[in-house]
Amino acid sequence: MKRMKKRIISEYSYSFQVQLLPSPELSQILFLFNLSQLEKFGRELLASDFLFATSRVV
Repeated sequence: MKRMKKRIISEYSYSFQVQLLPSPELSQILFLFNLSQLEKFGRELLASDFLFATSRVV
């Protein structure tokens, strides 16, 4: 279950980031948006889960 959750989050973050990547300002806004989405997705996420999710978009 945990592995599936990581995959879902990373794919969501990645696909959303690609759309807005051309602008650094938009990327910054997007990063904050992703933070709030991750929080809604599951407050039990650990720091390692978050790093896994964002490592694909950097």
